[in-house]
Amino acid sequence: MQAANPKKMALELIKDLPATSTMDEILYHLKFVSGVMNGLQDAKEGKTMTTQELRSKMKEWRK
Repeated sequence: MQAANPKKMALELIKDLPATSTMDEILYHLKFVSGVMNGLQDAKEGKTMTTQELRSKMKEWRK
């Protein structure tokens, strides 16, 4: 799914869902796609960390 802007992308996503989709299902899919797009943008910008870096941060959170 590729669209020029978020509104068009959301409309395309909603059109592709079954007519019986609930509002919660629609929102779930919109949030999922938004999260994936944000993650891809972060990766493109180098805003990532290795698994080891993540494990290290998680150890700090547990203290």
